[in-house]
Amino acid sequence: MSDRLNRIEENLENATQLLAAAASHAESAHERLNQAGRRIDQLAAQQHSNELALANVVHNVDRLTTQVSEYVNEAREDRKSLHAAIDRMERLMDYLIRKDEG
Repeated sequence: MSDRLNRIEENLENATQLLAAAASHAESAHERLNQAGRRIDQLAAQQHSNELALANVVHNVDRLTTQVSEYVNEAREDRKSLHAAIDRMERLMDYLIRKDEG
């Protein structure tokens, strides 16, 4: 009976060690899951921050595009006015030259 009792105690000790190892692995896995959850939260916050920054960049690009478009339109109008003024000056010069010759 002593052998049987020793085997039972040995099996009980092995089972206790296996349960302790399983508990240790479970605690370790739980901690890794918590770390992964915290990392996911950090990444979500970073993504939100990046989305806000991107929206700000898009807004600034839109505003700059509008300003450039307005500038180009103004430059075209100024160019037309300048060409019209040059044409008037050339006609005036031609008139004055003809008047001076005649």
